[in-house]
Amino acid sequence: MHINNKDGDETLVHNDEKIKREDLLEYKDPDGVPPDEEYTENEDVSISDDAVYEFMENQLDQMTNGGQNYISEVHCTKAIKATVKRFNLTVEEVVNIYMSKAHLHGSPYTNDFQYGEEAFNL
Repeated sequence: MHINNKDGDETLVHNDEKIKREDLLEYKDPDGVPPDEEYTENEDVSISDDAVYEFMENQLDQMTNGGQNYISEVHCTKAIKATVKRFNLTVEEVVNIYMSKAHLHGSPYTNDFQYGEEAFNL
C-alpha cells in the first residue's frame, strides 16, 4: 500500500487498485444505498428498566459506601440526576422505574427514598 502523489492528486494504491482521496471521504454502500442521514446510533437501543435500576442502585451504593452514610435528601437527588443524564430520561421516569424495581429487589434505599425539587431542575 502506498500513496501515489506524482501529479498532486493523492491516490492510495492497494493491491494495484487506485483509490482517490474523494472516494475515501464519502461512504459508499457496496449495494449503492447511501446511509440514512437521520439515523442515530442510539435509535435502536432500548433501555431496560433493569439497567436503569441497577445504574441508580450502583450510584447510591458508591455515594453512600454501601448505604452506611445514606442521607436520602442528598443521595437520592444526586443518583436521580446521574441516572437522568445517563439514560436521557425524565426525573419522573427514573423515579418510577427505580421505585418499582427497588421494591421487587428489596433495596435498602426505598424505606426513606426522598428527593428535593433540585432533581427536577436539570
